[in-house]
Amino acid sequence: MSIFLFWLLWIAGFAVFTATRFLILLFTTPAFRRKYLPATIVYSLVGTFALGGGILQLQSLTPSAQTQSIGPLGIFVIFCLLVAITIQLIRDTFGATVRGLATKGNRLVRLSKYADALTAYDRALIGARWYPNNQVRANIRIGRAGALLALGRYDEALAACDQALALAPALALAWTLKGAVLTNQLRYSEAIPIYEHALTLTATDPQLWALMAYALERADRTDDALAASEKALQLAAAPGLTTPAPLATTPPPTWLLFAWIAHARALNTLDRSDEALTAAERGVEQFPHFAAMQLTKAQVLTRLHRADEAQATAAEAVHAADQQLAKLPHVVPVLVAKANALRLLGHDTEAEAIEAQVRALLPNLTIVDGRAV
Repeated sequence: MSIFLFWLLWIAGFAVFTATRFLILLFTTPAFRRKYLPATIVYSLVGTFALGGGILQLQSLTPSAQTQSIGPLGIFVIFCLLVAITIQLIRDTFGATVRGLATKGNRLVRLSKYADALTAYDRALIGARWYPNNQVRANIRIGRAGALLALGRYDEALAACDQALALAPALALAWTLKGAVLTNQLRYSEAIPIYEHALTLTATDPQLWALMAYALERADRTDDALAASEKALQLAAAPGLTTPAPLATTPPPTWLLFAWIAHARALNTLDRSDEALTAAERGVEQFPHFAAMQLTKAQVLTRLHRADEAQATAAEAVHAADQQLAKLPHVVPVLVAKANALRLLGHDTEAEAIEAQVRALLPNLTIVDGRAV
């Protein structure tokens, strides 16, 4: 009876682990399976041979020797050890699966495949229920929030940020992304304290300073916006400043756009329009296909009374907005930039139609020149 129970416990534990591992692998990506499936097969074969060898060894003993070798207490200890090892292996498998899906989501975001990225993150969250690591769970929710933000699903993105912060309150990226969601909703006065809190966690993140500068400028805090944009550009070592310019030879990160916009607009508001034009031109040089950057340059040219150039640049802004909206039709800042560019061109009726779209997306806000009032 002892031998039978020992054999049954070993088989049951080993079968549970192996079946669970194979089932998890079946729901992962092909690349992930190619990496981990061979190891699973080898483990299963080695484990089976070891198990068979152990059973044969026990069967070669006399009944009395078997009883002495494996008493009830020994069986219980071996069973507990087997269960502990199996649980750990299952957790490791879940962890590898979750991290693999999260990495896939991050890669899809970089490729601007936001809907596919969202699917990967959602699958990762299912596995994360069995993988109790709050940092990993929070990072997945941050990635999910970023994908939702790009898709214009702002309320869901905000909820994902709050879920990440509930798991990891000191995660600066979660605070930064929450501020970005509020900024995209034109809720600048709410975004600013979020960014300020993030700065208490990391004061040297140029992305955070760039987003902060943009929100400050939109909230009419011009001097603060100028200081924040200068800080962002210095930390990023952007071209045109006295610091080295590593970004001059590589594609600049998208968040740098917000620093250039805030910098140019703040200078323009302070009647330093020549400097504003220099900043706007550098921004357009780096981000020629972004409507908000082209619009900023058009606004500076208008203030400098260079009407023909302003009109041409406003037309470029409308074209850039159309290209952006063809990919992501519900991004509020792009819609607002297009509406403002159309007004510069004198196309008020078209601008009003765009603003109606914005009001439909943000029904609780009144929009004036891209500001919530």
